[in-house]
Amino acid sequence: MFSLSKGMRRAAKQYYKKHQSDQKHITAVKEAIKTIELSPITEQSHLSEQDIPLIVVARDSEARYPDFLRHYREIGITRFIIVDNNSKDNSINYLKTQSDIDIWLWSQNFGELEKCAVLQNMINLYGLYRWYMVIDIDEYFVYSGMENYKLLEFIIGLQHVGEQQVLAPMVDMFSTSPITVEDMSPSTPLSNLCDHFDTRGYSYTYNEKKKFLDIRGGPRARLFEMGDQKPPLLTKIPLYYANPDTFLVNAHFIAPNSHSYLWPRAALLHFKFLADAEKAIDQAIQEGLYYDNASEHRIYKKNIDLIQSGLQPDNVLMRYQGPQSLIEAGIMGTPPWAALHM
Repeated sequence: MFSLSKGMRRAAKQYYKKHQSDQKHITAVKEAIKTIELSPITEQSHLSEQDIPLIVVARDSEARYPDFLRHYREIGITRFIIVDNNSKDNSINYLKTQSDIDIWLWSQNFGELEKCAVLQNMINLYGLYRWYMVIDIDEYFVYSGMENYKLLEFIIGLQHVGEQQVLAPMVDMFSTSPITVEDMSPSTPLSNLCDHFDTRGYSYTYNEKKKFLDIRGGPRARLFEMGDQKPPLLTKIPLYYANPDTFLVNAHFIAPNSHSYLWPRAALLHFKFLADAEKAIDQAIQEGLYYDNASEHRIYKKNIDLIQSGLQPDNVLMRYQGPQSLIEAGIMGTPPWAALHM
């Protein structure tokens, strides 16, 4: 078994000294680090300077992998570091057939803290001082110009203007008709199945204490019965430069935070509600996964009929036709392509 590194514990300690306001988060992640064990299924790859690795923790995602890998290969990811968490489907056997994937096994049940500990350890293991894409299996990173410019060009543009983190809010993608298991063909992009998003109704609140842009809204906030729950937090920093000072505090926050003054340069198409939605929701509730004992997933369960039937078209929903759709809706801006010609 591979134990989580002492380097991560040291980084957590250093960060804690500098940022007392995040004490409870750092302390909790540090405790989670002590309990996590990982084992390699394939030989660990050596990353070159030009490699752009993606790290993801996933479970029972065999049906999602073909389109997920297609999307990220097309935009320039060169190495996938996939941590499988107790999959019961054929995920691992499928992944073994792919030459650009390192597979790790994490057999414990996880919460958000433990997941952050695993992700941070992978970064330490594969090396600091490089860019990483840290993503969930249901998130697709998109940006203006992605048809012509790969991630490497995107990153070069960021470096020219001194940016090391990319703010990319989640954009919930929904279908306007029911989705069946048969619809989820390996040859069918998910953006063809769930091709609508909310164009307005988002809130942007700057948290001065944490230097953090709190983004909320979307169809879940607008249509689901949320009870006393806040609307879902959409803020994410999936692409960032890892150095000894960076620390993954939770699924939405990296410390120290350097993205807060920027408008989103990109977005994450969020394909959460597919044909397997109810099974995943039930599993999360049963095992108490994710934040606050799966409280958000309990809301999804109450709204399962709406999820399965598809959303009714209205004047808020818009068909997604590429990143330009998100720019026109004011959800994200453009990358600093001009920096490439400086």
